[in-house]
Amino acid sequence: MMRQNFQIPKKIGCKMAMDVVPGSLGTSVGCSLRLGQTLFSCAFLLFMSLGVEFYSNTALCYLVVTIMGLVIPWSLTLAMVDGYYILVKCPVRQPGVLVIIAAGDWVLSVLTLAAECSTASVVGLLFHSDSSSQSLVTTLLVIL
Repeated sequence: MMRQNFQIPKKIGCKMAMDVVPGSLGTSVGCSLRLGQTLFSCAFLLFMSLGVEFYSNTALCYLVVTIMGLVIPWSLTLAMVDGYYILVKCPVRQPGVLVIIAAGDWVLSVLTLAAECSTASVVGLLFHSDSSSQSLVTTLLVIL
């Protein structure tokens, strides 16, 4: 029987001797991506709230504000966690933490996509309709 030699990565301080994926939790690229996500979410919320017709559609307004109100603290918290792990110089390798972050990112990305699709559909509906309700129903049927 042949015996295989398995190599166990050596532990150097807090870092393991393996490749670090750029953009993962605990890297400077990941921190900059999270800060960018926070910045663009704040800009999206600011530009949507400056719109004159935005507050007339209350369901749309609450949907967008609620979703961005979840995305901004989530991204800012993960940017702070990234900053902590950069200062400690110890990338996160715990599977439970990574699963929670991946699930949170997935849920918030689906909710953000839904909010932006509904925003685009309402804007398209209002853009193509006149002031009369009959043309609004006709436009809605044409779009669907």
